[in-house]
Amino acid sequence: MDAAAGFAAHNYSIHLLEAEDEPLRLLQNILDVHSRVGDRVDGTLFASVLAGAPWPSSLLQDVIAYVQDLELGGLSERSFVLLSRENPPRFLPLLLERLQQVWHREIAEGKEPPNLYMEPPQPREEPYGSYMADAAGEALELGLIAASRPEIGSIAFGVLKRWQELNHIGDKVGPFSGAGTQWTQYEIENLGYMWGLIAALMFHVPGAVRWCAEQPAALLGELPETDAGEVLLLSAWVLHIAAAAGAKDIYETARARLERAGGISTTWLGQPEPGTPGEDGDWNIVFEGELAAPTAEELFHLVDRGGVEPGDPVMLALDALLEDPVMRPGDGSILAATLVAIGRSLVSTADDASSLG
Repeated sequence: MDAAAGFAAHNYSIHLLEAEDEPLRLLQNILDVHSRVGDRVDGTLFASVLAGAPWPSSLLQDVIAYVQDLELGGLSERSFVLLSRENPPRFLPLLLERLQQVWHREIAEGKEPPNLYMEPPQPREEPYGSYMADAAGEALELGLIAASRPEIGSIAFGVLKRWQELNHIGDKVGPFSGAGTQWTQYEIENLGYMWGLIAALMFHVPGAVRWCAEQPAALLGELPETDAGEVLLLSAWVLHIAAAAGAKDIYETARARLERAGGISTTWLGQPEPGTPGEDGDWNIVFEGELAAPTAEELFHLVDRGGVEPGDPVMLALDALLEDPVMRPGDGSILAATLVAIGRSLVSTADDASSLG
C-alpha cells in the first residue's frame, strides 16, 4: 500500500499548497472532518490566522462562506466586529455583508423591523458584549450599514425610524427594555452619546442628523426641570447633535434649559465624555471652572480649543458594540469633534447648493 492510500484510509489527504485551488480544498476538508467540534472553535482566531501568511489573500471570503454553509459556530457578528476593529480593510466588508444578511428582510423586502417588546430580535450567534449593544445594537447596526453603503443609506434610515417608533430607545421615560427605572437612568446618562454616534454614521442621509437630535431632545422634554448632573449631560449631547444638524430650534430649547440650571463646565462641553464622568463618577469636572450654556458657534469654538481631531464614526460604533462607551471616556471628545466637522460640512454643502441655485 502506498503512502497516499494509507493516509487516505485514516482521514488524510495530500494537498499541494502552491496550486491555485488547493488551499481552499485543504481547509474545506478540515472543516468537513471537524465540523462536529465547530461550536468550540475560536472563530476570531481562526479568521485572523487565515488573513495572514501563508494563506492567499483571496482565500478568506471563500472559507468564511463555507463555514456558514456548514452552519458552524464561532464566526459570529461579534467576531467580525472584533476582527474589523483590528484589521478594517480585510474584515469590515465581511461584517457589513453579515449585517446586510441580518437586516435583509427589512432593507430589501420592506418587512417590519422587530418590536423588541413583542418578539425576539433577528438571531445573532452571541451578544456583542456591551450594555449599549444590548439596548441599541440594532440602531448601531443600521448606522454602520448606512455609513458604508451610501446607496442604501436612506432605506436603512427608514428602517431605523420605524424601529424607533416600535421600541422607543432613548426618547421616552418608562420601563422600556423591561428594566424599569434602571433603564430610564441608563438612557439619560448614556444614550445621548449613542444618538450622536448614529447621527455621525448617517450624516450623509438627508434629514437623519436632525432626526437623531430629536430623539434625546424628546427624552429631555419629558424630564422635570432640574440641575441634576445626568440631565445636564443629556442636554449637552442634545446641543452637540443639534449643532451638527443646524437645528437651531432644538439647540435653543436645550441651551435655554442648560442656562436655567446655571450651565456646565466649558472644559467638559469642549471635551465631553460619553456618559457619567470618570470611573468614580467625579462630578467636579462637570461643574468646576467657567460654566456656560454656549451658542452653537461658541460650542464649536470650545471643541476646537480642546484640540481633539475628528474620528471615524464606524470605528467608534465598533467600540460601542464591544464595550460600553462610558469605559472609553476619550471617545466622547472624538465624537464631539466629529459632529463639529459634520456640522461644518453640512453648512458648506448647503451653501454650495444655494450658490448653484
